[in-house]
Amino acid sequence: MPLSLFSTSRAAHRLEVAATADLAELHDLDTLPSDGDQVSTPRAKRSLAAASIGSLGLVMGAGVMMASSPTAKTMDSSSMVVDAENPDTSKAEPKPAPLSLSQQVQSQVDKRSQQATTDGGLTAFANKGDSVTRSAVRTELSKAISAEVAKQRETIIGQSASTVMAYATEQGDGLRDKELAADQKRIKAESKRIAEEKRKATELLRKQAAAAKASGTAATSNAAAVVAASAVSNRGGAAPIAPGSYSIGASWGQTGSWARWHTGQDFSAPVGTPVRAVAAGVVGSPTGGGWAGIHVVVHHAGGGSTLSAHLSRAVVSPGQTVKPGQVIGYVGMTGRTFGPHLHFEYYPAGTTPGDVYSTSNPVSFLLSLGVRL
Repeated sequence: MPLSLFSTSRAAHRLEVAATADLAELHDLDTLPSDGDQVSTPRAKRSLAAASIGSLGLVMGAGVMMASSPTAKTMDSSSMVVDAENPDTSKAEPKPAPLSLSQQVQSQVDKRSQQATTDGGLTAFANKGDSVTRSAVRTELSKAISAEVAKQRETIIGQSASTVMAYATEQGDGLRDKELAADQKRIKAESKRIAEEKRKATELLRKQAAAAKASGTAATSNAAAVVAASAVSNRGGAAPIAPGSYSIGASWGQTGSWARWHTGQDFSAPVGTPVRAVAAGVVGSPTGGGWAGIHVVVHHAGGGSTLSAHLSRAVVSPGQTVKPGQVIGYVGMTGRTFGPHLHFEYYPAGTTPGDVYSTSNPVSFLLSLGVRL
């Protein structure tokens, strides 16, 4: 059993008393033992044993105190020096838990109330803090709820708009298919008339070219002869819109919001931009159907034809001869279009203008005229 400090002190006290008595008895002896003799007196032996036990008790008490000090779990706060101006910052503090929405709102309200007081706010509501705080909390919560509702509404509207757009596109595609089918049926019914019109236009251009060649230099003053000669030789051409006045749009063969594929080359330009004949030819009758709006067809030498669609107005008439670069109309938005632009098509020999799926690449035709876009 470990010795306490109190028992250790008592043992030391007894040791001192016993040692004093033993020394007195030793002085009463006639002789004391020398250094080489052993103490054989019973009282002396008891004194040495008591001294050894007392020393052992002191050592054990000190060991207990030293061992228990580092592992002590309690401290006497009265023994600590407390400095109010320099608090102890070495103690670990737990990380605060994240605030809920209501706690965040209340925190903002408390900050605003404190700021208002600091800035000299009204003190008439000092005794009505609870009601004012509840009102402010309701206001902040209402704002948060309104913002969330607005966000959800925006999402729903966006989804609805996408659904409506997809439905409208589907319905529009079906409508375009029907319109194109009706146009093609009508064009095929008029194919003989259109073919005869193209034949007459080609014959007119050849006669004018022959007359110009036979007349020599005198015929050079005849504008129609010059146009015819240019058409037959297939030399000389012009871009459908003057360079710098347009930007390239959808290309021939491109797939998109069209029934099958894009049947021409688009040139985006403002309404009213002049549209020109790309080569010499004879103006034909309109054949483009309702999708093309106001349009101009020009029959060229060799049996090919061009069609310029979505014009705001045309300035030439069927049977009229035109030369490269001559203005035939102006950019518009008539017919089935999503914005102002020129839709330019080329129909090679043996096809019927207006039969949209018989077109070929108009850019290749322009390159054959020496025109680069």
